[in-house]
Order: sequence, then structure tokens, then C-alpha cells
Amino acid sequence: MKYRIQRFFIGRNGLDACAGAVLTSSFILMLIGTFIPLVWLRYTFLSLAWIGFFYAYFRILSRNLYKRQRENARFVELLRIKKLQWKERKQYKYFRCPSCKAWQRVPRGKGRIVVHCRVCRSRFDKKT
Repeated sequence: MKYRIQRFFIGRNGLDACAGAVLTSSFILMLIGTFIPLVWLRYTFLSLAWIGFFYAYFRILSRNLYKRQRENARFVELLRIKKLQWKERKQYKYFRCPSCKAWQRVPRGKGRIVVHCRVCRSRFDKKT
């Protein structure tokens, strides 16, 4: 039996950071949904939790490793950026360039400034 289970998971994606985050958030949604007294809101939370569970297990059992690894890499990079932004939220303000969507960091408290994109060299005005 153990051998059959191991054979089944050969070539599958398995649990990665994105699937783990979806599973955790689904579990939290399910916990919140059980304690809500309003029926329609409870069913909304529970259905969102079940959708998250199905998506996470779809990711875990997927055989398309290339796509799932790319999605996981994007998720991990976005998580890293958001953690850095949260850590530096009092010193810096972050913007996305309107033309190339690259992240730009400017110091807080400088008023209205012209931001120069490091990637595409475009300029745009922002208030810090």
C-alpha cells in the first residue's frame, strides 16, 4: 500500500509555499465561517474555504510541474516583496511604475516628487 501511494505521487507537484498558504487561509476561513451567526455570510465563508481547499489540492496533485513551479516562484517573490515593504513601511513608500510595473521605492515625507523608473527610465509624479 505504501509503495502504491509513493508511485502515485511520482511526478506530482506536491505541497509548495503557494499551496500551503492557500490551505492555511482556507482553514482560517472555515474556522471563521463556523462561528458567524448570519447564515448567508456563513455559507459565503464556507464556500470560499472549500474553493480554496480544492484549488490547493489541485496544485498538490498537478502533473504540470513547470507551470506550478513558475506560479510558486511568483508567489514567493511577491511574498518577499510584501514582507520587505511591511518592514520598511515607516521609512519608505513603494510605487509601481505605470509603464513597466516595476516597484519603485522613495523616502517618505518628501512631498510631491518626480520618480524616475530604474528599469524603463520613465518619469511620473507621486506624493510621498
